[in-house]
Amino acid sequence: MRSGAHWRHFPERYGKWRTVHRRFSRWCHAGVWEHVFDALTADRDNKSSSSASAALAST
Repeated sequence: MRSGAHWRHFPERYGKWRTVHRRFSRWCHAGVWEHVFDALTADRDNKSSSSASAALAST
């Protein structure tokens, strides 16, 4: 995360910060975020929720 926020300051509702960090790192290395962003930008008008849902469902 490059916003300057520390992983340890994540809200507890997301789980342990180390688990969140590991999951985020795995998703980065696996290209999950690129897939999600591609699906979201493909439908800039938000007329079809299926592309974003498919991107998130594949994680």
